[in-house]
Amino acid sequence: MSYVVGEPCIDVMDRSCMEECPVDAIYPGERMAYINPAECIGCGSCMAVCPTQAIRPARKMPESWQPFREAAASLFDELGETFGAGARDEPVPDPPMVAGRVKAGR
Repeated sequence: MSYVVGEPCIDVMDRSCMEECPVDAIYPGERMAYINPAECIGCGSCMAVCPTQAIRPARKMPESWQPFREAAASLFDELGETFGAGARDEPVPDPPMVAGRVKAGR
């Protein structure tokens, strides 16, 4: 089971989750982080340290997070094979639904 990063992560970029991930499956974007579902081992370490509760198990996420799950899956499909977030020199591109989103409460 993989995990999903949702809207509470937009514009926070705390990076605690990235540091905690034992398989380097969490990639920074410009506005939020993304979990590669093909690399995530489902350990939940990221969820435990997230200060905004922006990470949930895919099977227990709120319905409103479905677009975030789909955006992450699409992002990693477009990137092709990845070798862990540490292998990248730059952030992954935010999908349009994140790049143009106004965060709730702003």
